[in-house]
Amino acid sequence: MDVFYEIVPVTTGARGRRAATTGYRYTLGDGEGREFVSYQWDQRGRSPVTTPHLHLGSRLVRPGVPFGGVHRPTGKVTLADVLRVVFVEFGVEPQRPDWEAVLRRLRASLRGSKRHPQWRAWTPFGSGKRRLKALPSTL
Repeated sequence: MDVFYEIVPVTTGARGRRAATTGYRYTLGDGEGREFVSYQWDQRGRSPVTTPHLHLGSRLVRPGVPFGGVHRPTGKVTLADVLRVVFVEFGVEPQRPDWEAVLRRLRASLRGSKRHPQWRAWTPFGSGKRRLKALPSTL
């Protein structure tokens, strides 16, 4: 998991700064490094595709079907969205019995604050690019 962000001034009249998401790479794979799916958004990467998209790993595509480098548009995806896919679609057992409530609260707080890129204008990359590599300790 990679999340790209920059520190920007708060623009709602309050003083201070906040982190603005400028990109991400959420990749799901097996223990041997083979990718199943990868949700990506990188405004400054090597690819000419700078909008949120999905890559399907070769294990999910039939042989002979040319999907290797295809960028499927997705709209913006949150970590909560990806965790829901992991738990519901891939059948990974969450560590917390209340995981659905936790993800609902997270999405509600993002929607309420309007700080998540899904509910606000995209923030262009600036000189303050940072990279965050961390996962929640339990979910």
